[in-house]
Amino acid sequence: MIRFESYASGSSGNLYVVTAGAEHPIKIMLECGLPMSQIEKLPFRLSDISACFVSHEHHDHAMSAKKIARHGIDVYMTGGTAKAFGMKNYEYKTVSYYEWVTLNNGLNVIPIQTHHDAAEPAGFMVVSPESEVLVFAIDTYYLDESFKRIDIAAVECNHSYAILKKRVADGELDKTMADRIAHSHFALENVADWLQSCDLWKCKEIWLLHMSDDNGDVKGFAETVMSRTGVPTHVAERRWLK
Repeated sequence: MIRFESYASGSSGNLYVVTAGAEHPIKIMLECGLPMSQIEKLPFRLSDISACFVSHEHHDHAMSAKKIARHGIDVYMTGGTAKAFGMKNYEYKTVSYYEWVTLNNGLNVIPIQTHHDAAEPAGFMVVSPESEVLVFAIDTYYLDESFKRIDIAAVECNHSYAILKKRVADGELDKTMADRIAHSHFALENVADWLQSCDLWKCKEIWLLHMSDDNGDVKGFAETVMSRTGVPTHVAERRWLK
């Protein structure tokens, strides 16, 4: 069974863990955008992490990439991300869009193209040895592909166009900033449309990531996505609170 856990989600930091493999389960980290001192306090051992995949170079996603590598964990990112973040060749492994990375228990990770104000951002499709599929996409304002199977969708849902429009009209948000948000982060309206374009017949859960405090609505967004898809929907907490 494939499992997704969120430990930090939002502009102040992002870190998620995927566990997959029924017979020989392994854990991979998606993003490492927290200080190492905080990561070491999370309820898993770094020695249990087989690899870390980083979507892009912004610090709320990549902050501890170099330190993770020094712990002996393979850090994967695109060449553009590595260059923008200043990673040395021995500190990371290069991934390319749509080229499979196979880990030691048969877990596969496939980078997918995302769209953000970053050098070469990527999302990731994680395929378990049992062929379960998790799609992870963050800091992107749209996705090119629909998927024929998703067991877990973990996707950014940062704002809604309706909230941006209202805040601009009320004088709470500058229109230039609203336009930047709309062209760098996934809006509820587009997330719901994208999810409905995918085949969700096996989807067990949807996670909404990186929601804005000012431009989001935790209860409203979750209810909208669940009503549109029929799939239990969760909003990732900004910080691990358990």
